Amino acid sequence: MEPCEKRLSGNMPCAARIVQTRRAASSFGNSEENRHAASVGLEASQGSAAGGMRRRSGIDKVYFGVKEPGTFVGQSVGCKMLDEAGVEWEVVEGMEEEILKVAMAGHEETGEEKGVGDEERGTNVDDISEEEKRRQAALPRNPKKRMMEADI
Repeated sequence: MEPCEKRLSGNMPCAARIVQTRRAASSFGNSEENRHAASVGLEASQGSAAGGMRRRSGIDKVYFGVKEPGTFVGQSVGCKMLDEAGVEWEVVEGMEEEILKVAMAGHEETGEEKGVGDEERGTNVDDISEEEKRRQAALPRNPKKRMMEADI
């Protein structure tokens, strides 16, 4: 999928991690030893076909099979972040349905995607087992949370 620019988990987004590889490579270190190590590593990674040309380290190009659908974190701007950092990207078409099927597994359905009759089902908070009621009653309550409890 298109590299995300925001993650619901709060972890570092994919696009930011990709951009970071380019920044980390350019700020590898200012000491002569670190510059030499970076230069040797760069030359080794380019092989003999490099012809003496030096290229920027880090991720240069990203390939993905489907753009961010918007159901995960809203309108994604991951590609814009990559463009601003000078990272090329390309969508490889042909497997969109399979990719989305795997990516959507585990995500809750939103209003448009729900099947017919789901709006009647709703959530019944009173319909829980006795075991679950005991489990919830045993949990410590947050003293900072104000609650109203009444026997009905």
